[in-house]
This record gives sequence, structure tokens and C-alpha cells, in this order.
Amino acid sequence: MFVRTDDLTTALRLITAGSCVSIVGPDGSGRSMLLREIAATLEQRGYPTTQIVGVESLRARPFEALDLAGEVPTGSSMPGARLMVTAMAERAAGRRSVLLVDDAPFVDEESWGVIAAVHARTGATIVTTSAAPREGGTKRLHAIVSQAAELRLRPLTFEAVSDLVHEQLGGAVDTGLVGRVYTRSAGIPSLAVAMITAARTFGHIASVDGTWTMTGELWHDSMSGAVEHLLAHADADELEAIEILALAGVLDIDTAEELVGRHLIESLEAASLLLSIEPFGRLSVTVTPPLISDYFQNRPNSVRRSRILRTIQDQFRRAGGPASRTDLLPGSAADASLEPDAAEMALVRLIRDRHAAQLSARRRAWERDPGVDTATNYLFTLFDGKHDPEVALQVFDRTPTVVGDGGARAMFRILQARWHALAAGETASALAILTAAAADQPRYETMLEVWATHLRIISTGVTPALIDRLATLTGRDATTADSIASVHSTALILRGRAESAHDLLRHADDTSTKIGRVLALLRGWALLGRGDVAEAHDWAVTHIEQSRVELDLENLRGHTYLAAVSGISLGRFRTAEIHLGRFLALGEPGLGQEGSQMGALALAAMLAARAGRLSSATSLAAQAAATGVAIGPWPGMVAALPDITFRLLDGDTVGAEQEIRAQMTALEARGYLLAAGMLRVLTAGFGAHPREAGETDAAMSTLEGTLVAPMLDMHAAIVHEDHRELERLGAWFAAQERLDHAVLAYEQGRDIALRRGEDASADRLTAALVGLRARRDPLDTVPVVGRSRTPADLSNREREVARLAAHGQSNQEIAEHLGISTRTVESHLLKTFRKLRVSGRAELAEFSWL
Repeated sequence: MFVRTDDLTTALRLITAGSCVSIVGPDGSGRSMLLREIAATLEQRGYPTTQIVGVESLRARPFEALDLAGEVPTGSSMPGARLMVTAMAERAAGRRSVLLVDDAPFVDEESWGVIAAVHARTGATIVTTSAAPREGGTKRLHAIVSQAAELRLRPLTFEAVSDLVHEQLGGAVDTGLVGRVYTRSAGIPSLAVAMITAARTFGHIASVDGTWTMTGELWHDSMSGAVEHLLAHADADELEAIEILALAGVLDIDTAEELVGRHLIESLEAASLLLSIEPFGRLSVTVTPPLISDYFQNRPNSVRRSRILRTIQDQFRRAGGPASRTDLLPGSAADASLEPDAAEMALVRLIRDRHAAQLSARRRAWERDPGVDTATNYLFTLFDGKHDPEVALQVFDRTPTVVGDGGARAMFRILQARWHALAAGETASALAILTAAAADQPRYETMLEVWATHLRIISTGVTPALIDRLATLTGRDATTADSIASVHSTALILRGRAESAHDLLRHADDTSTKIGRVLALLRGWALLGRGDVAEAHDWAVTHIEQSRVELDLENLRGHTYLAAVSGISLGRFRTAEIHLGRFLALGEPGLGQEGSQMGALALAAMLAARAGRLSSATSLAAQAAATGVAIGPWPGMVAALPDITFRLLDGDTVGAEQEIRAQMTALEARGYLLAAGMLRVLTAGFGAHPREAGETDAAMSTLEGTLVAPMLDMHAAIVHEDHRELERLGAWFAAQERLDHAVLAYEQGRDIALRRGEDASADRLTAALVGLRARRDPLDTVPVVGRSRTPADLSNREREVARLAAHGQSNQEIAEHLGISTRTVESHLLKTFRKLRVSGRAELAEFSWL
């Protein structure tokens, strides 16, 4: 399975523009496979190519690389460079030839001389691959060419690894398994494949109820070969340094320098085997990919290993204990996330490690002194992730609640009630716990009532009466006041009264406390609900960065989900997929976050289907359904969302609309009006519109702000075929940065104008579309699955011209290829654009031209 389609597109764009390209990626990143795909695509487009491969063991032999490529004349014992240059130049004469050089650092000097001469004589494009920019191949290319583009192969995204794992296993795959493969492989394709192959062969993963899941740790000794390949070019000193750092885990830079020295740290970083990260603003280093750490941590004991461990222990003693390790567990305990950047993965892995360390420390503190203070600290951390119910019950049973600080006693009861309601599904028991606690501690009656109300909101829904009651409550201290503000604003947002909630949260920017961080997250939701979508996205991203620095797992989850939902609303689908992948790779959800997990799975399935990754989409949809949560209170938390998407992509708009209405009715019945309205926002780009005017229910008209109302106006304009109103709405959406909605409004308006023969309006809307699409990330444009196959009413010549244009050929190249004038090419393209209802040649690539 080829997983670097985005890099292929970028490389072809550079090459067809005449630029030489240096492709840089670590071993196992797929750079050779990418070069083969480039060669195949160029040859399909009519570009003559010469493929040259460097071999390290043959680098000292003159012209060996060209000999392997078949460029040395047969029977020539000492070939002349001039003969080869002449032959290669003649073959490239009059055409745009491309020289593809794989593993360029291992190409011999004489072959490089011929390559340089051919380039100088013909202007042939040179494309090289190498493991690092410091290597000779990249330097050699820059010596030959005054300007060469560098294409760095970043780690695969979470979605790409997910697709790869699905391809390897077939069927549904648990996101926890995908996250572990992604994290340990650092997004390197060859390592991901090696992990899955070994885990499947030796029974470390199994298909349970049709879904592949982990049955134990993924590491197996059979993976050693893949790791040793990554380390093949390291010398003895570098190997010892990386073993020390792998066994030590994440280290601050001073401790790492004491252990191995700055020179080796810089050398390993340049070789892409070490990463620099900054938790708490402190520069630290960690080995990458983490599978290298697994390799060294699972090696058998030896004299060498004992010596290295003593060295590490001695350094920790001199540095003052484990603080030098940023309070971490060993690297083998790590699990993390997905931003397509290895440093990002290391940071999230660090967050997971810190959470595990905190959980262990707080458990020990409670065991030593099982009071309400230590119990609440332990429960807060325990509930941040998946936990054994027996552990929670043990804490409830063994903690005395008749002694201790009054506030801590009240919070203990609140946590106990939350567990009974959300983990055990015993809402009545939970409310009884809080009622009894209020009678026992009248000082905290208001706070206990507030959190009882919160449980009702999450369990049964939001009513106007609940909101009215919350508005009458006042807090006798800052904690109670903040708790009231948190639950009151939650109720308002869910009920669709985001403007009112925003007024309550206008000054919610103190994130020094847990409740303060909750209020900051709610402020982001209020911004989204009132229609300030771009501001909500920026707010979430800012707090994601803060969460990374502070290693705050719960806050990272909350703001990452908000960033994904707001990103979809802005039409930034690629960004939203990255956020959703990061959320899912964080692992099992904490208490009360089951709805967020379901929502992330459902939204990820929707976007995967949109991009044509149907195997991954089906797997994610099954997992969303398997959570047992049908709807949640927040936008996007609808388990049926993938099914709606599949129906829309299959053209079943009637069935999709019926399902949307059913889900909106269920959400409205519980007072989750914002989530109901958000369904319209999320599905509009797939073609989901009410079929008749006036279909929108009365509940939607009560929503405050401009998140949903303009969508309903657009639906009405489509039904009434009002292209002028659609043009106005398109301009408004564009100004709000909701670019996908703007495209939808303009496209619908243009089509209506064309049907009515109003060419001036159609041309104006087409021009607006052209300008709008220039503002968008190409990865966010309409995917292949969103387009039908090319219409049959294109003439054969129009189809030929369009197919060549879609493959990147210029008008001049098309004219020469078909033997027609460039003016005729332009005429055919204009007719094709009008028939296919597209605004430019870039969109032709989105159709099937088979």
C-alpha cells in the first residue's frame, strides 16, 4: 500500500514546474518507494526518466551506479564519461528528461560527474533521495544546481498509519492498537509494518468480535532487524550513547550532556534518532522512534548493560534524584498520539508518562494515609483515564468520610456520585449520595446541588427549569461560585444559548486551577456556539499548546476535541483529522468522556469516508457504535453520523435526511439543541439539505448566535433557488473563514444561475469560487469520493484534453501531444469546465479519468 500520496503530489508539482528536488527522510520512511511512484507517474505522463541507485558497498567503484542503471556501454572495460553524457543527452533532447537518483550519498563520484554534465547540457531535472540533509547526496545536488527544492518526509499521520494497519490486517482495528503502532513506530512505515506482522504472527494481537485488538505488549524480538537497520550507520560511540539514552528515558538536556556529551547528542539528532522537546519550558531529549527504546530495554542482561545502568544510576544520584528525568516512568511505559511530527509524538508520550507517574504517586499517598484529601487527589487522576471499577470501589469503601476538611469531604462525595452515575449507570444512587451529603454538610449544600444538577444535565438532559434554578444560585466562596458558573454555562451552551454563556465566561482565562481550566474550555465552546468559529479554533489551539507545556492530559483532550469540531466547521478538514487522530491516540477516555470518545470516532469516520478511506471509515464507525453511547451532549457526539455520511456519499439523500431528522429529534428531546443544529453544519458539505421549504423545526429558531442560523438560511435559499441570497451568504461565510460553507453557497448559486440562463450572475459566482479556492489548503478541497465519474456528455477530444490537464501537463504540452493548437486546447478546457461545473484545471484531478 502506498501511503505517501501527499508527498507524491508535492514532488510532481515541483518536478513538472522544472525544479530539481532533494527528498530527505530517515531509513524506513518510504523514500525509495516514493521515488518509484514518481518514476511510474512521470513515465505515464510521457516524461523520459533515468533511474540510478547508489549502493554503499560499491561507492568506490567508478561509474558503478550508471553501470547498474544500464547506462554503461556493453563490453566497455573502462567507459568514457563523454560517451555516456552524449548518449544520455541525445535521449533527453527536446524533451523534459528526469534523472532519479536513489540513495544519492552512495553514488560514486564518476557517476555524479556524468549526471552533472547531462544536467548542464540538457537542463534535465534531477531528483535525489537521502537519509539526512547532511549527507553527500544533498550537498552534491546543491553543488550541481543553483536552486533545488527540499522535500522532507515527515512521519506518517495517524490516519495514514491507520490505513496501513487496516490494509495489513483487514477488518476493523481498535484505535488503541493503531495509536500504539503509530507511537512506537514514530510514523515510519517500515516499522509500522514490522510491528503488525510480528504482533499478528506471535499472537500479540487478535481479532475479538471482529475487531483487531492488543492481547499484550506489541514488542517481539523479531522486530529487532527493523530497528538494527535504523542503527546500521551509527558508529560504536553513537550506539552506546543511544543505548544509554534509550534506557534512561526522557532526560533534561543538562543530564543528557553529562551522560553522553553534547557532540553525540547533536550527532544523533542530526541522524533523526534523537528529539528535542520542551515540557514545562525545559529543554529535554528523547530517543526516536520509541521502538528503539523497546529494543534496548528488552535485550538480555549482560556485563555491558549492567555497566550502562550503573552509569545512569550514578548520574541520577549526582543530579539529585529522579527530578532530572522530569518525574517520568521508563520510556517503555509510554503511549501517545499523532501530530505528524515526531517531537509532537514525544511530547504527548511524555504527558502519558507523567499521568502514569502521578497516578502511581497518588495511589501510594492514599494507601499510606487513606483520608479524603489523598482520596480526592487519587480519584481525580484515576478518573482521567480508563480504570478498574474495583479500584474506585475500594477507595470509596476504605476512605473515612466523617473526618477531614469539609471541602475535601464534599468533593469526595461529588466524585463518588459522578462514578456511580457515569461509570455504573446508577444516576438515582448518585443523586441520593449528594442529597445525603448536603444534609450532613449544609455549608456545602449549594455546591452539592450544583453538581447534582450537572449529573442530571449529562444523564437526562437540559431543561429551561434547570437553567432558571442555576441562575438563582450564589456561591459563598470562589470555588462554589466557579462551580455554579461552570454548570450554568454548560447548560446554556448545550441548550443553544451560547451568547448568554459567553457573557458569563467573558473573563474565564485563569487556568491555574482545575475548575479554571474547565471554565476556559467552556469559553471556547461558547465562542463556537455563538458563531465565532475561527476564534474558537484559535482559542482551542492556544490551550492545546498550553496543555502540552504543562503536560495536562484532561485539558489536552478537551481542547483537542473542540479544535477538531471547529476545524470541520471552518472547512479545515486536514487539520481536523490531525486533531481527531491525536485525541484517539491518547488512549481510553476518562470518566465522563465516553461521549467525547464516541464523537471523535464518529467524526473521524466521517472525514475518512470523505477522503475515500472507506476501510478505515467503516472500522471507526463500528467502534463509535461499540461505545454504547448513541448521542452525547456536545456537538459531533452522534454515533449515527458515519451512517449518515455513507448514505450521502452513496447518493441516498432521502435516507440521510430521514436519519438526520431522527437524530435531531433525539437531541432536542434532551435539550441538546446546539448539538442538534450542529448536525446541519457538519453534513451540509456532503449534500444534506431539507428537501422542502419550512422543514426546519421551531427549536432551531431559538439558537443564539450565527453558527447554525446562516446554514438554515442557505438551505432555504437552495430550496427557493435564490442565487442572489446564496451569493450574499457565500460572501458572509468567506468573511467568517468558513470556506467550505462559502464554496457550497457559491456552487449552489452558480448552478441555479446557469439553469436560469443568468450568465452574468453565474460568471460572477464562478469568479468568486476561483478566488475562494485559492485561499484553501488543497488537501481540504472536495475529495474523489465526493465527485461522480466524468460525465458521458464530454466529447472524446474534451476527455483527452481534460485527462492530460488533470495529469499536470501544460496547454503547450497537450497541444504537442495531440497535434492541435494551444487555442484549441484552451477552448476544449473551457467547455469541460462548464460541463463539469468546476472553476479550474486543479479540480480536474478530482475526477476519475479511467
